[in-house]
Amino acid sequence: MTDCELLARYATTGCEDSFRQFVERYLPLVEGSGPAQVRPGDFAEDVAVEVFAAAAKKANRLSRRKSAGGWLVLAARLETTERLRNEEIRPSRT
Repeated sequence: MTDCELLARYATTGCEDSFRQFVERYLPLVEGSGPAQVRPGDFAEDVAVEVFAAAAKKANRLSRRKSAGGWLVLAARLETTERLRNEEIRPSRT
């Protein structure tokens, strides 16, 4: 199945297996899409959870794209940047 078919199936029927397949297909891409100053293990998993949660909410709209990869990369970069910004703002406890 294509990305669009998996997302459309999830959006219309709630088929979790379709969404799981979608996540498995794109997880490495999402986890590796953060800005260069972030090491892959820093909070890549947390970013991926947020990105795929957003993708689940927007599955119907994303299913109309040729590929969801570009949206996922952009969402991962934005989420990573937001987390980095929050880390800088958070006061240090010493």
